Amino acid sequence: MPVSYEPSKQTVKLAELTTLDFVPNRVVLIPIGSIEQHGPHLPYATDTIIAEYVCNVAEKVLGDNVLVMPPIYYSCSMEHRDFPGTVFVSPRTFLSYVQDLVESVIETCNPRAVFLVNAHAGNCEILDLVSRVLNYKHTIKTYHYYIFNERVKLKLRELFPDTLIDHAGVIETSIIAAIDESLMKFERIVDVVREGSLRLYRTKEISDIGVVGRLTRNIDIEKGKHLLEIIVNDLLAQIERAMQRRD
Repeated sequence: MPVSYEPSKQTVKLAELTTLDFVPNRVVLIPIGSIEQHGPHLPYATDTIIAEYVCNVAEKVLGDNVLVMPPIYYSCSMEHRDFPGTVFVSPRTFLSYVQDLVESVIETCNPRAVFLVNAHAGNCEILDLVSRVLNYKHTIKTYHYYIFNERVKLKLRELFPDTLIDHAGVIETSIIAAIDESLMKFERIVDVVREGSLRLYRTKEISDIGVVGRLTRNIDIEKGKHLLEIIVNDLLAQIERAMQRRD
């Protein structure tokens, strides 16, 4: 007599599901970050940690309406190549990899939509192009969601009026502190300002410690928590808009 199995609703993370638990027709969230230096005080996976956290909180709100994929760690971080431990792939490789990945998601997961939830600025142009190529090809739409998009930046300026988007500066440090204080080395934080464009210069040309922007020892965890709420709520709003278009 065959054994009967019932699908479980305990998780909506693909890596933790079995084939019997898999349910199609969900919004697929793919967290995308990097493995790159983040100064002397933040972990290499800072961007990935943030992207995955945002997806996991969205999952708690939306439940089995979404499917969270394992994160993409390796991406476009050439600007940090002067710092040991930073690893990356070329823009061409990254574009092909993400495009192939989403093609397979569309083929085997039958999603309602795919969201590339990206926390690394160096990936933006590539992911914009990936989404365009895929959307011209498929009726199932792919959205590049950058966590520091223009809507979020407007509210971010209210929290950090003296700071632009940084790398390993007060903004990212506050976010990581809000996610898990144990991930940061507070004793290594210094008060420093290093200004320059990572579109023009490698990080080492701007900052010998790997911090671009403003860093201060006066880290406000509550601001980090508030900013995370802003990002998550913005992502949820974009998912809702995408579903209204589909429905």
